[in-house]
Amino acid sequence: DGSPAATAWRARAVATTSVPARMIQALSRHEDRIVMAMRTAMDQTVLCDAGSSQPYATLVGHGPVFTFDGKNVMTICDDHTLKVWDTNVSSAPWLIEGLPESGRGVVSSDAQRIITLGWGSVSMFESETGLQRWTAIISRGFLRAAAFSPDSQLAVVGGRDAHVVILDVNTGRVLVTGTALSGEVRSLAWSSDGQRIAVGTVDGKAHLVHAADGNTILSWTAHQGPVRCVAFSADGSMIATASGKGPEDPPETVNPDCVIR
Repeated sequence: DGSPAATAWRARAVATTSVPARMIQALSRHEDRIVMAMRTAMDQTVLCDAGSSQPYATLVGHGPVFTFDGKNVMTICDDHTLKVWDTNVSSAPWLIEGLPESGRGVVSSDAQRIITLGWGSVSMFESETGLQRWTAIISRGFLRAAAFSPDSQLAVVGGRDAHVVILDVNTGRVLVTGTALSGEVRSLAWSSDGQRIAVGTVDGKAHLVHAADGNTILSWTAHQGPVRCVAFSADGSMIATASGKGPEDPPETVNPDCVIR
């Protein structure tokens, strides 16, 4: 915790939540709460309040990704379409068709642009038309996580290469390549001021990274299993992390939990 101007950073757990034996796939702040998205056995995603672990909505699709402001969540469906939902589930989802098959992606806060991830490649599409604007080859390994900046002008991506890469969303040009982290990147989130990025890695560690140069400010052990989700509080003073066993994880991976620091 700490303010953006602090010169010394530290991490301490302020709350821990145990959840049912589902895989936590996404975390986001929304209004005055932290929302978790968890995968069920079928092509469905369950939304829960992180404080109480109580589910309040079931969505069609998997691989949930929240927009930066937490107002919408995108799911990937078995028919290779994307659905963008209101986090309060107060309206029907926005269906996006015509996009290539992709297991991972992220949507901008205005729901106008979508970034999809592949084996070393990042692609940006216009969500309304499905038109592909650019593809950038930035890695020699599979990319597993991405996040738009607060103004949706930048994107950060990461994967097996164990560092983050920041790109210009309009051109696909690489602006920053971060320093090496402790393991494969599994989750990413921007702070509301756009100055810091939270990173979760496969070895159970969380990292705080400068967006300007990609240098690591702080690293700490957050969980015993892969850090699948990270999210900043609205004021940037706390980071929520979540872990849980996935199909590609070793059998000793612990049960899902959520920690706020």
